[in-house]
Amino acid sequence: MVLALGAALAANVPGLVEVEWFGWHVAFHPVWLVVALALFWCVTHIARRAWNWLRWKSGLFGPARTLRRQRAALGNASAALAALVFGQEERAATLAGDALKSDPTNVMARAVAAMTGDEARIEQLDQDRATKPLAALARLRTSPGVSAAEQATLVAPASPVAWRAVVEESARAGDFAGALTALPKWRALDDEAERLGSWIEAALRTGAADAELDEEPARAELARALKAEPRFAPAATRLALFAEEAPDVSAAERAAESVWSVQPTPQLGRAYAELYPLETDSDRLARLQRLAEQNPKHPDSLLLVGEAALMAGDPSLALDSVVPLLETPPVRLRAAAIALEAYRRLGMEPAMGAAWLDAAATGAPGLRWQCTNCRTQTVDWVLECPNCRHVGLMLPETAI
Repeated sequence: MVLALGAALAANVPGLVEVEWFGWHVAFHPVWLVVALALFWCVTHIARRAWNWLRWKSGLFGPARTLRRQRAALGNASAALAALVFGQEERAATLAGDALKSDPTNVMARAVAAMTGDEARIEQLDQDRATKPLAALARLRTSPGVSAAEQATLVAPASPVAWRAVVEESARAGDFAGALTALPKWRALDDEAERLGSWIEAALRTGAADAELDEEPARAELARALKAEPRFAPAATRLALFAEEAPDVSAAERAAESVWSVQPTPQLGRAYAELYPLETDSDRLARLQRLAEQNPKHPDSLLLVGEAALMAGDPSLALDSVVPLLETPPVRLRAAAIALEAYRRLGMEPAMGAAWLDAAATGAPGLRWQCTNCRTQTVDWVLECPNCRHVGLMLPETAI
């Protein structure tokens, strides 16, 4: 536009332009001045563009060289990723190595190299929070036999759901050592798991004892279960059953008495009664009375003494033991049966016998185990809830 205006101005002012400069006399037409300026601008512009192009092609300056390397690295990394997808791991590793030679910061090339088993690249990815998931995926790909739950913990190590899945999946597979290893991480991330952690650990250790073929490791696991949760009756019951064939049953006896003081169960009472198979009925009654003194008001204590008294031939004591359970509803079926048998042995006919049986038919079922997740109840303890399939969450109703 400027050149066009200059040309128009020169055309409107005809004649020569004369300039005197240090003795020099210059005369020229204005049009030629405009043409010369235009030519000078065009030549300098073309020369500058040509110089930049030559420098770009020859890599004479840093940004161009860096950009060329990045483009080459990106091409090799893309080819390496395609080779990895199609199962050509050796080619993928070679291409990824070439890409990293051109650009050591290329994340795609690092990830592909890590996926092919390069431990150094896995460590590099693991050091950056943004690439930690890629490192986890690489470990999964190069570690055969990793379960889905373990994969989840590698990808999301701060997820309590993932660690809970590891605990439950390991327990179902019989890997109780793995379940116990993952349990502290679940407890650290979940407040509810921390609150019930001792019960869950005791349940897992009891399950491990049930899976053991040798008695010594099983007894050791049961002892550890009671150390984790002293109120866990199934562990004490199993320990008492194991103790029947052991030369020294004092440890099982102490464990049963300790659990009975806080959590009596019929199964524990029966196991405790059979600790000394050769003892007389009178001796067994005396021993069970000592056990009942640990929790004298509990219905299972009264029922245990009542049944032992009948076996020892003392129906009066049996009747005295269960009368408190018959006077206060709900009536238990075991209490009604003990009372009726005691009356029969005493040669008496109870006026309330039929009423007791009717009440017992719809009375209290005794201790129930309840799932803390879905509230399903069972009479006997089980490691896995039969309804929601969660592991280690079956607790006594009194503990929830």
